[in-house]
Amino acid sequence: MKFEPQGEPSHTFSIQIPNSQLNTYKAGGLLKYKHYKVSVRAYNLNGKGASNDSAVAWAWTQEDGKNPYARYLNLV
Repeated sequence: MKFEPQGEPSHTFSIQIPNSQLNTYKAGGLLKYKHYKVSVRAYNLNGKGASNDSAVAWAWTQEDGKNPYARYLNLV
């Protein structure tokens, strides 16, 4: 899964999710007030390799501060 904040390419990061049965993911450590381009790439452990990137989804974070969830994206 790849997270790319709009206008901040140096803060792009990717993560691996080892459980293929997940249908939600909560991403943390994101920049406040940013639009994020999110894409997924599947990987076949049986030797088929990685797929192409998925269609892009856009999400945005809000403020940090008192709200503990404001810098998280809940992906469903």
